[in-house]
Amino acid sequence: MQTRTLARWSFLIGLWTTSASAQTPASAPITVGGDVTLSGSLRTRSYSWDWFGDNGDGRYTYPASLIRLGLTASKRPYEWQVEFAAPVLLNLPTSAVMGSPQGQLGLGASYFAANSNRTNAGYVFLKQGFVRFKEIGGIAGQSLKIGRMEFNDGTEVVPAHSTLAALKRDRISQRLLGNFGFSDVGRSLDGALYSLTRGKLNLTALAARPTRRLSANHEDWRGRSIETARASWGTTRAARSSGSPRGGWLCGCGDR
Repeated sequence: MQTRTLARWSFLIGLWTTSASAQTPASAPITVGGDVTLSGSLRTRSYSWDWFGDNGDGRYTYPASLIRLGLTASKRPYEWQVEFAAPVLLNLPTSAVMGSPQGQLGLGASYFAANSNRTNAGYVFLKQGFVRFKEIGGIAGQSLKIGRMEFNDGTEVVPAHSTLAALKRDRISQRLLGNFGFSDVGRSLDGALYSLTRGKLNLTALAARPTRRLSANHEDWRGRSIETARASWGTTRAARSSGSPRGGWLCGCGDR
């Protein structure tokens, strides 16, 4: 009998952490120059693939890390953020890309193919760099974000019901558009994001071009030839229920 396994071990380190104990106060953020906040994290994982039967090319192990470091400042009329990321992929399998119909045997093969068939890949690139203007026209809850940003479809409004909020965060978010945080590189969007929140109602409009989510090669982070336009509305709670009504429109076009 064949045994198929896929194992993953990971840990996350941040520049500061919030204690799980309610009695212990949260540590203060690191500030630079008084009003600029420094943040960062290191996520390291090790993957072991053995999922493709008797094909020995589908059995391999490789480590991957993602380092993120950023600066953020918030003022009354606007806020800005600059964040750099450095994915590091090591010991990627060199023989796990098969011809049709098998194709790529696991994520290690996908990373290998997406990074110009390199066994070890890594680079530093701009993960986020944006300015967000708040209370445009003196209207509270109205904002416009311009630049490179992360965006997860479905997280614009947090439902009042805790179970529904968890379901929306863990199962619904990123179904149509997201930053693919599960991967070891992730995705960003270059464009503009408009948001208007009035009471329990939220309106969101996005026009952007996504970056690649698997490649650590800086050349691939110039943006893909795909344009995305999106608009949605949502509420935190229906009149007589704990629901979270939501609707929207999404359109994507490009060279594929």
